[in-house]
Amino acid sequence: MKSIFKISFLVIFVQTSLCYAQGGMNVYRGNVNIVQGGGVQVLGDVEISLNTGIENNGDLHLTGDWVNNSQDSGLINQGEGNVALNGNYQEISGDSPTYFSTLILQTNQSVKASQIETYITRFFQINDVIYQTNQFNTHVLNPTTNAVSWSTGFIESSQLAGNILRSTNTDSSYFFPVGSQTISNNLRAIEVQPSSNDSNVFAVRLGVQDASLEVGTSLAGSIAPFDRESKEITIGDINPIYYHNVSQPFGNQPADISLYHMSQDGNGAFTALAGWNVSTSSWDEVSVSMNPVTSNLFLGNPDRKADFLLSANTNDDVYALASLAVTAPTGFTPNGDGINDVFFVKGLENFPDNELYVYNRWGQLIYEAKPYANDWNGINTSGAVKIQGDEVDEDTYFYILKLSEDMDPIKNYVDIVKD
Repeated sequence: MKSIFKISFLVIFVQTSLCYAQGGMNVYRGNVNIVQGGGVQVLGDVEISLNTGIENNGDLHLTGDWVNNSQDSGLINQGEGNVALNGNYQEISGDSPTYFSTLILQTNQSVKASQIETYITRFFQINDVIYQTNQFNTHVLNPTTNAVSWSTGFIESSQLAGNILRSTNTDSSYFFPVGSQTISNNLRAIEVQPSSNDSNVFAVRLGVQDASLEVGTSLAGSIAPFDRESKEITIGDINPIYYHNVSQPFGNQPADISLYHMSQDGNGAFTALAGWNVSTSSWDEVSVSMNPVTSNLFLGNPDRKADFLLSANTNDDVYALASLAVTAPTGFTPNGDGINDVFFVKGLENFPDNELYVYNRWGQLIYEAKPYANDWNGINTSGAVKIQGDEVDEDTYFYILKLSEDMDPIKNYVDIVKD
């Protein structure tokens, strides 16, 4: 048997249940037709040369690389067969994008790498495999919600341009199992729920590095780096380990997005979401609801999710978990005029278990609250100084604000002025 199985006839039909191509298969002068019920096991690469192709209505398994140099789709006539990559490390490459029908990734914990734009018209079965997009997009054209499936595998991207795209036509949930080998539990998946049954395309990528060190341009046009120090005053720390790209290349309907993550990310301090504003080149606070995860535990057993709205037709596609900068005033005027009458701590609503203690200059407690509800108007509540319920004097006071058990308390002063 030759080391490479060359197809040199005009058409060759594969009808048997399984035939073997030892050492690889090079389609270089004719077409291959694998009929329904037929199968080919290629022990090596499959290379499709210029003006040739494979009509696959059966099963094509290969242990080597997939190389499409046909200057066409590679798999012709929209055959509904399966292509299974079952080697240890395999690449999808060539000078032409391949349109797979069903692409099946096999061999547990192996790596499959895309070195070219790739399209999947029916089903993408990731199983237990790590699929690397690199700087290339993989687009699943089938809009059914179960078109992408996986168990412990995930989609990994090392470069800014490499996304997983999914077409949608329902208002049901579509999952994007993006992840990385370098983070715990691997997955940091995204759930997209379109607001209508209109046709849309959504794209997702997980970038596992400091966004300030990123290079390149995102699918939506965001130009890196995304400096974590350029941000709104309400934003504290921005996740230095990973961020997400979430965009809508096609469609004009908004969508609800859920970003699944672990409470250990940021040691529980990430209670907010920041989005990169292309027009200002800075991070803005995104309106988000942080919720515990009670379902969808198949997404790597996450325990938290960030729920937010993705606006249609936006160029802003960079999102990162963040903490809010809790900002407390150094003075307020409780004189009853309705302006600055209370000690108001901005961002406090994100820390429901907070505690506030206020002391006078002699260290006597004059006010405490567990939790503090942004409602102290300078009234003594302790009874240790003056009469409980009386107004405190104009003076400088000192406070300790405990936001959570995992964070150091904030200690500062505040001046009470009544004029």
